[in-house]
Amino acid sequence: MKNNRGFTLLELLVVVLIIGILASIALPQYEKAVAKARVASILPTMRRWKDALQAYKLEHGSYCKRGTEEECDEWPDGSDLDARWPADWNNGECGDSNSCSNEYWDMLGCYVGVYGRVVCDHTIAARNHFGISMFQPDEPERENLRNRITCAGHGDKMHKICRGLGGTPLEEGSDAYILY
Repeated sequence: MKNNRGFTLLELLVVVLIIGILASIALPQYEKAVAKARVASILPTMRRWKDALQAYKLEHGSYCKRGTEEECDEWPDGSDLDARWPADWNNGECGDSNSCSNEYWDMLGCYVGVYGRVVCDHTIAARNHFGISMFQPDEPERENLRNRITCAGHGDKMHKICRGLGGTPLEEGSDAYILY
């Protein structure tokens, strides 16, 4: 008589349960690692824009090309600053624009903001987004953010991402975290 022994239903259920538990632990860690990698990959580009804007201000007296710092009508673009967004963004159609987006930095994309700030935004889901902001050393509105990189946004998932990136809260109850 043959002894054909297979797995019992109970053994298979235990294995599936263990795999499910491991996956529920690993998936959030994977998402955090992906977010860290995305932020780390954009920081050099943001620094190029920030430094180029700083040099532009030294030469022209303002971060703004036309208008005032607070209500700028025209920001300098890539041809004014000798700065570019990655060539594979927006199917390579960003050109010399001072803003651009890709499939990850999608909400407002990455752009030049008031007082020479460089900002990149990412949508997680409706009402859940986060942004990375790079402030100039002469930031007039928030002295405590001068020459800093912050992570801020809305939603519980954003807080986890900013903390996961090594951010420390700017102040008690703040939606902003200082990364560097």
